[in-house]
Amino acid sequence: MELRKQRLRERDERLKRQRKRIGAQREEARATRLRKWTELAAQRRIIDKQLEKARLEEERREKARDVIESAKKAVREVEKETEASVYVPEITTEISKMLTDADDSLRFADHEKAITLSYDIKKLVEKAKLETSKRAKERKRAEEEERKRKIEEQLLLEKKVEEEKREKARNALISVRTAVEEAKDKVSLYAPEITKKIGEMLTGAEKTFDSADYEKAIKLSFEIEELVEKARLGASRKIEEKRKKRRKATKYFYCAIPFSKEKSFGNIGMNNSEVYTVPYRNVAAIVSDSPMKDYELSEDNTRRHEAVLRQVMKEHTVVPVEFGTTIKNERILRRILRKAYDPTRECLKLVDNMVELGVKAALNEDIVFVDHPKRKECISDIMGSLNTKAKQTVTGDIFSDRLFLNASFLVNKEDMNAFSNEVTNLQEKYPMLKLLYSGPWAPYNFVYIKIGAEGMEIRKK
Repeated sequence: MELRKQRLRERDERLKRQRKRIGAQREEARATRLRKWTELAAQRRIIDKQLEKARLEEERREKARDVIESAKKAVREVEKETEASVYVPEITTEISKMLTDADDSLRFADHEKAITLSYDIKKLVEKAKLETSKRAKERKRAEEEERKRKIEEQLLLEKKVEEEKREKARNALISVRTAVEEAKDKVSLYAPEITKKIGEMLTGAEKTFDSADYEKAIKLSFEIEELVEKARLGASRKIEEKRKKRRKATKYFYCAIPFSKEKSFGNIGMNNSEVYTVPYRNVAAIVSDSPMKDYELSEDNTRRHEAVLRQVMKEHTVVPVEFGTTIKNERILRRILRKAYDPTRECLKLVDNMVELGVKAALNEDIVFVDHPKRKECISDIMGSLNTKAKQTVTGDIFSDRLFLNASFLVNKEDMNAFSNEVTNLQEKYPMLKLLYSGPWAPYNFVYIKIGAEGMEIRKK
């Protein structure tokens, strides 16, 4: 029995090895067939490429033959015009040479060169036609032009002196207009009477120029330049006096902006004083000269302070300064700007092109009570919707039982309309609430400058 089992196992082993050998043979045959198919496909691709290359070459040859024939036709047409060889022999010689080169290129299978030469031949043929026509007309006009030339020489000789006078007067007027324009800002502000006189004299000089009285125009121009120089010197003295006075005057500090030049915003400041910049590197303080050191926190004063910030915000990013901040003089202000330069620049980058918008949500008068879960749900939804339109958010104190939300949002100027639309949508969604929307404001709740006993304090949230 054991012997029989052993024989059966041996037979199974033999069958198993035989099946494995047959499978390997089949796999090898399949791989051989696949390899042959791959080789055949590669040969087919090579043949296709060769056929495609031959087809393209034939197309280029046909194209070259066509364009050469077209060029020869154009040459034959221009050769019919016997005057072409008379007026433009150099071009006809060049055309003949290029036509020979084109035939040679076609014969030696340089089809691209043959096509290029054919196009160049056509261009030369057109040029020969135009040049032939032009030179024929020029010859016919030659005698007429010679006669006119003599007349024009005489006229030019007569006009030359007058033109020189006119040019001198024109240059003098241009020079004086430039001088007036360069000195306009200073002179008009510090010497209005002289500015008026200069304008009248300039008008008179232009009228005399238009009436061809060039000598008088030149004389008036020199007089205006002298007057402008006199006014400029006077204005420079007044400006320097004003700067000296400004350096000593107390400064009311409104905000800081990213700016590196001197600039005036007009008389819009506290006590109707001029608001201007005091720059340090590429940061400038917005200030006005102040006769007072302490300002009452009144409605008029705060409105004037905010009006200045709004005006500046139209053109610049601002970091606001605490209301009522005054600096003893310009020297101290520049020292403060120097010490706080880096944090001020950082704050300006944080709020670059940003404004602050305020939103309060309170119960309508006809709503008596809303339970806490409902309040929480409303606040979460409102904040979630508005936060998608804002860069940062700061929540304020809830100072009333009817007040649900008191928040400030830092919003990009380009996103203000989208933010306003979102507030409108939320108002329609929650009729039981009254949404109080304010702004744009300077970003007080996110960055601000405070001047204290220890110097400038810059805060950011």
